[in-house]
Amino acid sequence: MESFLDGASTGRGFSFAAIIGLLILLTAVTDTQHHPAAGIAFGMASREWDPEIFGGILGVVLVLEAFKFCCAVTSTT
Repeated sequence: MESFLDGASTGRGFSFAAIIGLLILLTAVTDTQHHPAAGIAFGMASREWDPEIFGGILGVVLVLEAFKFCCAVTSTT
């Protein structure tokens, strides 16, 4: 873990931990736990902003949501 945060300041490391902790708490309170989402959030927070990565993650989420919607529609008929 130390090599992962080599370029990050201590304050930035604590902010990563605080953000991920709040997101995990929020998902527990809203009963929407999704543990890989915490990993994605940590991965996004620990790197420079890259629209291609964000777009890729958003695209996959939309495809999965469309698949879920289609399966729900076909199971009710």
